[in-house]
Formats: sequence, C-alpha cells, structure tokens
Amino acid sequence: MLIASKLLGIQLTVIYGNRNRLKTKELGKNAINSAPEGSYIILVNEQKTGYPLASEALKKGLKVVFAYNPLVSSDPDDATLGTPRQPYQNYIGAVIPDNIQAGELIAQSLMNAATTIAPNEPWGIIGLGGLTATPAGADRLAGLQRSLTGRSNFYPAPNHRNRLVRSRCRPPGFGFA
Repeated sequence: MLIASKLLGIQLTVIYGNRNRLKTKELGKNAINSAPEGSYIILVNEQKTGYPLASEALKKGLKVVFAYNPLVSSDPDDATLGTPRQPYQNYIGAVIPDNIQAGELIAQSLMNAATTIAPNEPWGIIGLGGLTATPAGADRLAGLQRSLTGRSNFYPAPNHRNRLVRSRCRPPGFGFA
C-alpha cells in the first residue's frame, strides 16, 4: 500500500496494532480523532475491532474501507453498519482477497512439491493460516481442507503443539523415524 500511495500522490499513514485488541482500538481511536473530516480510513477487523472503530469513524465523517477481514453480517454489532453505502454513504466497502483459494493454492503447491520428492509416500499437512478467530485465517484453513479432497496420500497431521514437528509426518500409528 505504501508504494501505491506514493505513486498516486496520496498521503498514507500505517499504524500497527500487532494483533493486540486493546492496542488496535486505542491506536484506531487516535487515528480517527486526528484525521481531518473527509479522509479515508482503512480498517482491518482484527479481533472484532472493526465495528467500534468504523462506527466512530463514520460519526466523524470519515470514509471507511475494510481490508482483509470485513465485518461479519451474522454478528449483531457488525450488521448494524449495514452494507457498503447502505445506510451509511461513507461506508465504502471492503477489499478482501479470496482466502479460500489462497489456502487451497498454497496447499496444492506444497502437495505437488511433496509428490515430486516421494510420490507414493503418505504426507501429513500442517496448516499455518493465521488465527482461525479471523475470517481470513478460517477461510485459508477451509481452502487447505478443500485441497485434500481426492488426495488420499495427504491427511491433516495430528496436533503437534509444543513438540518438535519434523518436515515429513507419518500417518497416525507410524510414529517418527
């Protein structure tokens, strides 16, 4: 975004909340309060910070765009903001990558590489898709799961939390060599 903003002659300030909900809300409020009316604010709905920040920004007359994690229409708070331009004219919309396809393409790429190394070997897949508490992370995981369809030599690896995970996992019951 920084390069694009420079090419377009747009002043862009990037503020990182580092996935800390309280810090994100505080920094977001500061950005909203210091932004001139009519400015744009790009929000990431990180850990449900989107609705409170968007509603404050809209009250101040800022134009709101979501990136990566949009509001969730099934969430009662999020739903009160409506849809882009309805009822708030300054709620512009969202720029959201196809995270399901991204998760699927990454997994397919890894599975294709594994198949060239050992075509008939079983392989465990461990997904690193981000926080599943975010729509983006959940969608990337769904894409990974979709990629496993019809690939019998690939399976979701068991939970290896807090243990060393080797690069090649064996099916349950085989153990590690």
